[in-house]
Amino acid sequence: MIPTESGEIQSVAIIPAFNEEGTVGGVVRAALRAKRVGAVVMVNDGSADETSKVAYQAAELEITSLTKPFIVADHTTNQGKAEAMQTGFAYAEWLGDGALKTVVFLDADPSPISSRATYNRKLGTRIANGASGGIIDRPDEFINLFAGYLDELIRPVSEDEKIMTIGLLQRNWMVDALRLRLNWGALAGNRAVNAELWRSMLSDYQQRGLEITGWQTEAALNTYTRKNRDNNGTKLNRHIGKLLMPGIVNVGSRVKAGGFISGLARMASINGQALGGFAKYGLRS
Repeated sequence: MIPTESGEIQSVAIIPAFNEEGTVGGVVRAALRAKRVGAVVMVNDGSADETSKVAYQAAELEITSLTKPFIVADHTTNQGKAEAMQTGFAYAEWLGDGALKTVVFLDADPSPISSRATYNRKLGTRIANGASGGIIDRPDEFINLFAGYLDELIRPVSEDEKIMTIGLLQRNWMVDALRLRLNWGALAGNRAVNAELWRSMLSDYQQRGLEITGWQTEAALNTYTRKNRDNNGTKLNRHIGKLLMPGIVNVGSRVKAGGFISGLARMASINGQALGGFAKYGLRS
């Protein structure tokens, strides 16, 4: 942990990461730079690369001008995204010390891009050559852009306008328009969540004997807000906002998995777990 000045912390950014040394640095810097983020927790979920080292180096670049707590929590083995998110929330509760109001969960791989294919090729080459960038090649334009989006995600939740906001990274104009128009975005990993909503969801599923594991957190959140209502009888999912984040994309599965076929297999596993989550949380009550 990098020590900083004490103070009431109402919002914490949580970054679950597994083998993300190439991109986590820029995300850490953006989270620390966001005005509405009070502290940052990066959970290294048993990575075999230098994810933690890069995260610390990134924080040190920002901490000279900021006084925000930054924590790296290391899992000794890979446990899964949901487990990493829950570890991060436990640290957020500790940092907030009763004041925590909002958590913003962030993917560890958002990256600047003008051409997704071009960037993926460049990143793939860098990974293949054993390089571990992630800090130097993240320009201030990207960091400031992403930090601004984080502030936009957090504001409606922190001000009680929404219970959750979902950040949609750029795809293409048609897909982006559909995701904003349709009630979709359930699998997006960048989202601000009311802390009490998160606590209530975990408590509800624990009481019913339902674990949230792997890539099932977004499905669990989506299902919980669809099936539960507020004090006025309105479904919770009516209080969810969405924010399109142009200029930023996720690194593709093909790059992470090291090839087209292995990338397809990775995506099939992720989506299979998510669909299984919708069935588990939606059908069992």
